[in-house]
Amino acid sequence: MRKIFTIKNSNFKEISKDKGAIDFLLVDDTGEKRTVSAIAKLGRNKRIISVNAIHKRETPLVEALAKAAVKDTIEVDFTGFNNAHPRVVRAPLGRTSGSFQKTIPESQIVKGFSVTKQHLILASFFIMALIIVAI
Repeated sequence: MRKIFTIKNSNFKEISKDKGAIDFLLVDDTGEKRTVSAIAKLGRNKRIISVNAIHKRETPLVEALAKAAVKDTIEVDFTGFNNAHPRVVRAPLGRTSGSFQKTIPESQIVKGFSVTKQHLILASFFIMALIIVAI
């Protein structure tokens, strides 16, 4: 798929000493306006070394924009990128029966020894009774 874009404007904002954000305002061949954002890696003298698309599917477009200037018209072929990175379509979740199990069945409960507050109180009374009888 080939698309033609005209770069209307670009804005650069420094994020840190070695990174910046670039927003490109574009108009495609059908007249639809679009903003594309990218992260720029800065080198010495605050010069842009590389530009990476924020959204993966815009990578070919950002690569072309990095080489162009404002008021340039660029043509981007997305075919190779789309073939190498097919779009993932996420299907909606299926409906459930609506009734969920509210309790755990007795057969799934792990049987084992557990100490509760009542067990501790009973054991302490028993130990105190033994101490009194032993004295």
